[in-house]
Amino acid sequence: MSEHINPTEYHAPLAEEPKPSYFSVATCISWLVILGITLFLFCNVLISQIMPAPREQEISGAEIMNINMIGRMLIGQSQMAPATDDSLANQFNQFNLGPIEQRYCYALFVNELEGPEIAIEKIEQTDKAAADFGYELTPDQIRLQEIICHLLDQYQAGNLDSSLIPKDDRDFLTSKLGWCGSLALVPSGTPNQSERQKVINQATSTFWMMVGIFFFAVGLLLSALVSVATLLYLLLSGNIQTKMRTSRQRGSIYLETFAIWISLFIILQLGIGFAGSVITDPMILQILMPTVFFASLFVLIWPALRGIPFREVREDLGLTLGNPLKEITVALVSYTALIPFVLCAGVVSVVLGILLSSLQETNEFSSTTAGGHPIQEEIASGDPTTWLIVFLTACVAAPVVEETMFRGVLFRHLRDATVGWRRYQSIGFAALFNSLIFASIHPQGLVGIPLLTTLAIGFSLMRQWRGSLLASIVMHAINNGLVTCTLFLLMS
Repeated sequence: MSEHINPTEYHAPLAEEPKPSYFSVATCISWLVILGITLFLFCNVLISQIMPAPREQEISGAEIMNINMIGRMLIGQSQMAPATDDSLANQFNQFNLGPIEQRYCYALFVNELEGPEIAIEKIEQTDKAAADFGYELTPDQIRLQEIICHLLDQYQAGNLDSSLIPKDDRDFLTSKLGWCGSLALVPSGTPNQSERQKVINQATSTFWMMVGIFFFAVGLLLSALVSVATLLYLLLSGNIQTKMRTSRQRGSIYLETFAIWISLFIILQLGIGFAGSVITDPMILQILMPTVFFASLFVLIWPALRGIPFREVREDLGLTLGNPLKEITVALVSYTALIPFVLCAGVVSVVLGILLSSLQETNEFSSTTAGGHPIQEEIASGDPTTWLIVFLTACVAAPVVEETMFRGVLFRHLRDATVGWRRYQSIGFAALFNSLIFASIHPQGLVGIPLLTTLAIGFSLMRQWRGSLLASIVMHAINNGLVTCTLFLLMS
């Protein structure tokens, strides 16, 4: 007689829940999109850095900004600790090459140190070099040359009052050459001593600002050593436990999200470029940049559309606050601990810059700079409102959006896809790979790869340790804030 089975107690064996695939068609398409866009952006910058510059070009605002910064620092230093004219002249020799405007700045610095006769000789040498090379000056460069020559001729004749020069010409000179142009309008012995003193005071302020930045950097480096020792002790004593979990498996969903984001971000950037040809108000264009950053986060709706509750999306991506005060404190300590590694990466970036310059096809009047960031142009040519928008973009919008997408979305996918690996192999691969993509899409090109990758690895490890994105966002904001504020101080 068969055994009676109570139907209320019988349970059919449950089928094992299928694991999501990380090698699906969606995965392949997503990686093709991500790597294709990354490679395109990187190569586009690299080619622009290596390709020869046009034979006729005007200097950029960022380059003039750098010339004025160095010029103010040297003149300011001479006011605080008098040096011989020969010593200063040797330091200014670095400007007697490259773009036409840079050489004109050099001639005006020579006028300050050695008088108008020698400065006129330098202008004539520049004109002869341009003629021998076959370099045709642009209309603005021709006007600049005429104004400078007229000014120096007046000084050579003993007339040191630049107010006799038409105001339009004086304004043009300062708009093109900045502080250097202002210095040229108030030579030593000018009857307008109050204006000269204002210009000299700007140089003195720059010198003391550089001294302050130096001591701040020394203090930061000392605190970095303490932070490294503290974190190393916590790690070796087992007090650092990672809070990021890889319990949920999401397949290609987060990879798809990142692929959609990077595609959308490029489209929005192109849209801003198109808007620039239609919108005449520069303020509107500047406001569009942080708006585009935040608007791109709309892609976070994709995981919800693919069936993940938004509460789980927030947890997966680290969009949680935890203990904000604690997270900010940890971010401060960790950022300072990252500084020695950033400095080492900076040295590698400098070496790469030198190698890149040696490969670059340049002419006698080309710029030799490489690896700069467009933010320098904004700072160089902007007003206080522009600076505020630049600050909000660099120190708020960029950290929030980039950390959400790189350390939140992409890092999450890479950790889940390699969850079967040894733990530290998975963390190391995910940190390095997402950091390389992060560095490659930035406009600094090859020169910026070591520095940006090092920073991004630090942000990734912070994400792994804390679970929440708040600490990595704060680290990112601190880094961008230090760089941006330093530029503001030096270029103001």
